[in-house]
Amino acid sequence: DLADGEHTVEFVAEGGWGQWAIAGWGVAREAPPRWPAWLPPAFALASLAALGAAVLGVVAPGAGAPAARRWWRTLEDPLSRLAGAWLDLAARAEAVGDGWLLAATAAVAFLLYLVPGLLPSLALLALLALLLLLRPWLGLSLVALALPFYQPGKPFLGKVFSMVEILTLLTAAAWAVGLVAHRLGAAGRQGRAQSSGPALSVLDVGVAALALLAVLSLLWAEEGRVAARELRTVVLESALFYALLRALIRHRAAAWLVVDAWVLGASLIAAVGIGQWIMGEGVITAEGVSRVRGFYGSPNNLALYLGRVFPLAVAVAAFWRRQPGPAAGGRTTGATGGEGRRRWFYALGAAVMGLALFLTYSRGAWLVGVPAALVFLAALRGRRTLAVAVVVLLLAGVLLLALAGTERLTSLLETEQGTTFFRLQLWRSSLAMAGDHPVLGVGLDNFLYQYRSHYVLPTAWEEFNLSHPHNLILDFWLRLGLGGLAVLAWLLAGFFRRGLRLHRILPAGPDSLLVAGLMAGMVNFVAHGLVDNAFFLVDLAFVFMLMLAFVQLPFAAPESAAESTSTDLGDPGSPNLQTHGGQETACVS
Repeated sequence: DLADGEHTVEFVAEGGWGQWAIAGWGVAREAPPRWPAWLPPAFALASLAALGAAVLGVVAPGAGAPAARRWWRTLEDPLSRLAGAWLDLAARAEAVGDGWLLAATAAVAFLLYLVPGLLPSLALLALLALLLLLRPWLGLSLVALALPFYQPGKPFLGKVFSMVEILTLLTAAAWAVGLVAHRLGAAGRQGRAQSSGPALSVLDVGVAALALLAVLSLLWAEEGRVAARELRTVVLESALFYALLRALIRHRAAAWLVVDAWVLGASLIAAVGIGQWIMGEGVITAEGVSRVRGFYGSPNNLALYLGRVFPLAVAVAAFWRRQPGPAAGGRTTGATGGEGRRRWFYALGAAVMGLALFLTYSRGAWLVGVPAALVFLAALRGRRTLAVAVVVLLLAGVLLLALAGTERLTSLLETEQGTTFFRLQLWRSSLAMAGDHPVLGVGLDNFLYQYRSHYVLPTAWEEFNLSHPHNLILDFWLRLGLGGLAVLAWLLAGFFRRGLRLHRILPAGPDSLLVAGLMAGMVNFVAHGLVDNAFFLVDLAFVFMLMLAFVQLPFAAPESAAESTSTDLGDPGSPNLQTHGGQETACVS
């Protein structure tokens, strides 16, 4: 907030023993906002309050003060007519078919991302919102597809928003509008009652606790602006994605559509990386090798993302078996022709992702994340499969040495220079930071500012712009304090407890492979996260929430395995789920 005129700045280096280097500096003028700083958050809170009041008036019309009830009764009739018209439109749209509507929605979202200019973008945004109103759950598939492409974002009104953020918020708004419309339209219509949402689970409590703790961490974060941004884009929006998955995905076919989109997105970003290597553009050269990175800033980020999806693709490609034909009543008990094709699609995806993982030259993925996930996946299949997997991994290790050369791997053994040296120095500094902030941590996205200002060791001055401690435990501890570690342990314990139970009771088939692949991906989350980032990036946070939500899918619920054909799969926010694609409504394959 300097006045116009000439100013002088003086740089004084403190500490570092003469080793600090100034890479450069710059001066910028930022246009002052045209509204008070308190106005945007106040508007957001008021909007949430208004939406909550509207939903409360629909769900519990007798609640609230007398004046509010009179106000609601005045609006109820016109809103009911509007809701009825919307329901008629949604019913007619069912004739279009989910596939065509998904293609149209994806095309509009793609155009929104590419087309410049405010007015065209607003028009496409409105069209996208309308399409999602017809099928809110299709938005979840697009979110899963867009995760590895969240950078670069879409400029809007001087700000930049990722397509993941735009699609998540539009899907949430569409679901809320659909919920209200169904409640309003139910009064004047004859039809089956809508099903209630899923019961509160252990993992639901954990996700809510994570979101609440992240909000509270703003109170002690010194850099509140960056903490608030990470709160919004990483924690709250991924938690919202989790809630939408829990509320909207109530059908087996819809669930697999989201998973297919997730695998497709990972395969596409892997193909981008392979294309970079072939063209020799966009790669990072280090230790004599060219490392691919897709649209990420670092090859390690690409490896982190692919490592979460790769085990699932391997599980489906390697262990898919066609089951016997129709059971009594004409219901299919095994893989359909479309599901059989899915195996080959996943096999192709696994091959592309595997090659891209190799070309990232990420040692965390090579030596820790992917081997741990594949060994876990093989162990679930039995001792023979485990033995084969161990032999294959050993042979792959020998092949890596031959293809990648020894420098990239043997440099890990050097503890006085290079990556291992800096990582050890970083962990020492992180432990010192945790010792000074043991209970609350330093807040979301505040590690960088604390580390480079107070904790970087003199011998590690060459890498002092590090935004996280490269360790899952230290990261949660320093961002969210001891409460963050407790929530992390709660979520992981709940996830694996449920996943292992499902793996024991589900019959062999696609759903058991999905559960196994999700658990193997979570093993990658833990193993690779011990030496790198794990959660606090947009794509990684959303994938984590997807895995938490999908291990609780209704089709995979242990208590419903014996009554799979009686489960009500309809949902107020997705009017056509009960007839999705003409598929079966069995809870387990």
